[in-house]
Amino acid sequence: MNFRLPYSSIITSGSNYLIALLFLVTWTHPNTLGNDMLNSLSVIIFMEFIIIHSAAFMTVVFFLDKPPLTKLAAFFGLGIFYSIFVIAYSVSYGEWWPLWSFWLLIINRLIAMFSGKKDENFITSAVAVWASSVFAYIIGIFAFLLLPVPEFGITEEARKQFTASTLWFSDPASLLAFGVFYYFCVGTAQFFILKKKKILELPV
Repeated sequence: MNFRLPYSSIITSGSNYLIALLFLVTWTHPNTLGNDMLNSLSVIIFMEFIIIHSAAFMTVVFFLDKPPLTKLAAFFGLGIFYSIFVIAYSVSYGEWWPLWSFWLLIINRLIAMFSGKKDENFITSAVAVWASSVFAYIIGIFAFLLLPVPEFGITEEARKQFTASTLWFSDPASLLAFGVFYYFCVGTAQFFILKKKKILELPV
């Protein structure tokens, strides 16, 4: 018997809407949430790229018809590989929280691998959520690299604080606009996908 969490699609997508709000507030009032928030959000955008990229391979491992220990070894192997890029970025940024947060994500995926159900409904939803993230990321990158973006609260002083630019954005306004767009799109996609598939269920 399965018990579906009430309003589970809202709860799941809510975290993405919250992150989008952080980008929006920082875009309009750069120092309201802290003097280093602009750089922290830049790191989040980089980490999101690593997460999306690694998720493709980890999802394949997740659904392999292999013993749990084999999957566990594959997960840790992929985690170590992607950690190389995270460590390089952490060293350049001067903060180590991206590495710890990445491994917390790995642990979370391991829990899902050993406890989650793997029926067709689950697989379809997992692939759909990942695909929507990829689509939003690619569209957002091209859109906010090419389109003019309003400055809002980004002043020269704020630009001087922006030291952790990503591989794609050297302009803080474009970075923040991308963050608002991306996390809003992902949150909305998750809401409708999970609501339709009714995927968040707990065995009771």
